[in-house]
Amino acid sequence: MRIQLFIVVVGFLCWSIARANQESELFQWAWSPNEVASAGEYFWPQFRGPAGDGVSIASGIPTEWSERKNVVWKTPISGKAWSSPVIWGNEIWLSNATEDGKVMSVLTIDRRTGAVLRNLEVIHNKELQPDFHEANSYASPTPVLDGSQAYFHFGAYGTFAMDRKTGEVLWERRDLPCNHFRGPGSSPILFRDFLIFHMDGFDVQYAIALNKKTGETVWKSPRQIEYGTDNGDFYKAFSTPTLIRFGDELQMISPTSKATLALNPNTGEEIWRVTYDEFSATARPLFDGQRVYLNTGFSRAHLMAVRPDGRG
Repeated sequence: MRIQLFIVVVGFLCWSIARANQESELFQWAWSPNEVASAGEYFWPQFRGPAGDGVSIASGIPTEWSERKNVVWKTPISGKAWSSPVIWGNEIWLSNATEDGKVMSVLTIDRRTGAVLRNLEVIHNKELQPDFHEANSYASPTPVLDGSQAYFHFGAYGTFAMDRKTGEVLWERRDLPCNHFRGPGSSPILFRDFLIFHMDGFDVQYAIALNKKTGETVWKSPRQIEYGTDNGDFYKAFSTPTLIRFGDELQMISPTSKATLALNPNTGEEIWRVTYDEFSATARPLFDGQRVYLNTGFSRAHLMAVRPDGRG
């Protein structure tokens, strides 16, 4: 299978420094002002952008394109990967995998020309988890970037940090268990010196924070949820957490199967929870300053608006 990577007119994924200033506290959680400035206009460092809400205030964004219309360049890439590209200045970073999952790789592409600057095979798998679903890929979690490093997560197959200048792997973790059952899907986020992600599988379910400089575990928070069944298919989830501030309190909104938890991102301790009947939650939560918006998961999912004060 050949996957085509398209970059439409310049500015499509760019981030405004004006908004960066408006969201200065958010960047203190993950990126320093100097880091943000070093990316220039092109700052899209994680899944769904800097604020995790999919919003760009760039002007001139195209609303239609075709094989020729509004396309600056097009680069063919072999493999099968559902992860999103992330951008820092003139670098586009991608995770990738062969369709059979035996090889997992990292690509760096020049934003201006589409030239492949780096294509490194980082994981070779002799054995793969059973019950993988063909609708998923082996490279579905989106990478996250900071001023010096790129962080890649392939679920239980491996998580690692790479030097953005040299391509050197600085640390890796291949010892975090999880039978994803339908393949990995949750993307990692940055919080201060932590790399945080979900591992919600058929067998084990937890959120975890690693030291982004060393890869060592900082905290691990088991889900401790009453799933109402012993069928692990109803335990799995694929959501990416979102950081918010409500009043004086920082919260990490952490959707999973049958519940969404608000965790203290410094410790992993639970602040509040809301429960529901659905499983396989996937959508990243949104926050408007007053309410958290959640999609509850698979099948007949519900959209929920939740007060993040933990009451009512």
